[in-house]
This record gives sequence, C-alpha cells and structure tokens, in this order.
Amino acid sequence: MRLWIVLSMLCLYGVFAPDGVMGQELDSLPPTQRLEQMHRRFLMNRLALPPDRAQSFWALYRTYTRELNRLRQERIRLNRELRYERDFGTDEARLAELALTVATFEARIAELKRRYYQQFRELLGPRGLAALVISEQDFLLELDRMRRGSERPRF
Repeated sequence: MRLWIVLSMLCLYGVFAPDGVMGQELDSLPPTQRLEQMHRRFLMNRLALPPDRAQSFWALYRTYTRELNRLRQERIRLNRELRYERDFGTDEARLAELALTVATFEARIAELKRRYYQQFRELLGPRGLAALVISEQDFLLELDRMRRGSERPRF
C-alpha cells in the first residue's frame, strides 16, 4: 500500500511540479525520450487515472504505441522505396505494387487504432476513451506550437 502511495505522489509531483524542476530533468534527456516523457505527463495530467487503472492503461498504451510506431516506420520505409523505384527503378509492376501498398497503408493504421480503441474503451469507459483521443490530438497541437516557437507548451 505504501508503495502505491509513494508512486502516486511521485506521479503527481511530476505532473504538478514547477517548470524549473521538471524542465531540468527533461532537458537532460535525449530528444526521443524527452518527447515520450512529455507525452506521458500530458496524458497523466489529462486522464487522471486511479493507480490500479493507470497501471493497466500504461501497459496497454505501451503495447499500442509500440505497434503503431512499428507500422509508421514500415510506412516510412515503403515511401522511401516507392520514391527510389519511381526515380531509379525499371520494373513498372514493382512500382505499381508499391504505390498500392503505400496508398492502402493508412487503412492498416486505422485498423490498429480501432482495435486498440475498443480495448481502451473497455478499460476507461466511453468518456475515458474520448478524453484519450482528445488528449492525443491536443498533445500534437501543443507540439506544433512548440515547433513554431510561439511560447512554452501548456503542459
């Protein structure tokens, strides 16, 4: 029980700590890990899950993001291959096959999201799923604001 209390306090501290404290920790991380930590804190703050549900959620979410990233990497590889074949290839059939594969790849990503969103709905309920979807969109908007350099992110 004490472990859960300590972990909950640490999580809450990570979400509500002053910018100077947590910002220094984030600055020392490599960019990919920094982005993952920012995303995790953003979702933790938005979803505000109890510890028992949070543990189940993060296990499922890690699996989801791992599979989604694998599909995205495959899509990037296929796009590069398509561009190479277009510019330097001689096999028209291969070029057509790659073009169709790339064109239908978004459906694979959508199917993955649909499958996992059903599992998230079972775990979080309809409102929790809606909060997750909206939070992911809001995080991307915040990243875009950061990229443009307008001001510090709001998380």
